[in-house]
Amino acid sequence: MQTTNVPSPRAPAQVRPIEFELRFVDVDVEGRFGLPIGRLTNPHSITGALVAAVLLATLYGSVWLVRTVEPWGSTAWMWLTSYQGIPVAIAVLTCWACAILFLKLWKIRGQRRALQVSLLPKDPLWVLDGGSAEQLIRKIAVTVEEAESFMYLRRVLGVLRTMRNVGRVADVEELFESRAGADEAIIDSGYAPVKAFIWGVPVLGFIGTVIGLTQATGRFGAVLRDDSMKQDLEKLAGGLTDVLAGLDTAFITTAEGLIAAFVLYLLQMLVKQADDRLLDDVREACSVRIVTRVRIAPSAAT
Repeated sequence: MQTTNVPSPRAPAQVRPIEFELRFVDVDVEGRFGLPIGRLTNPHSITGALVAAVLLATLYGSVWLVRTVEPWGSTAWMWLTSYQGIPVAIAVLTCWACAILFLKLWKIRGQRRALQVSLLPKDPLWVLDGGSAEQLIRKIAVTVEEAESFMYLRRVLGVLRTMRNVGRVADVEELFESRAGADEAIIDSGYAPVKAFIWGVPVLGFIGTVIGLTQATGRFGAVLRDDSMKQDLEKLAGGLTDVLAGLDTAFITTAEGLIAAFVLYLLQMLVKQADDRLLDDVREACSVRIVTRVRIAPSAAT
């Protein structure tokens, strides 16, 4: 019986992985550590809380290690733990706000990496129209991984997908401005918790003032009502010491709250300036690199 050799099926060709020039997980601080990722330069609320917990543990751990060092070590430990627990609440809000601002700085740095990617041809005669827009979309897909996570590329891709539907160059500019306004609103929303903490920190200090003055007033009244203290100067001095302890709570908590709020306000101002510069640079890049290359054919307007 004659047999025929059946050719074995060809092994599937191995697909070569795409070597991206830029990967979002490599430049975003949340993506690098596998944490939940927020939108644009805003950190995720869970990530902010986790980093705040680390900062708080670092703060109290460092002060706890030097708590036996006199006089500043013990004083610092007392200022962070005593006074009816008000300093603890101030430290929590301060560390939380700092965590959000520090994460924002890292995310701003990562977003800027997209501005360094060269996507357009170097040919000065190259123009952007409906056909070349599709080519540019494909180039972005193979050059940048998770391009939609970058503010600049997200804005460019959104406009490129609508290139066939526009009739004027001015329409492209309006699309970019509309998306710029939406991005700015998203970024501004990320400062809402920081602004709330900046408002809440001095309020906690003033609450400590009320508690301390209430304690001091009550203790002072008790001293005046105690007839035995009037005859014993040492006992009277001890009673007045308790009164001063209440005043310590009033003044120290207020000072802590005001100092923390002032520092947070300065940090917020610096980070906000970095965010604004990023928005301006992205707007300029969209205008110079994209809008100036747009050419609308007469037939596209009909």
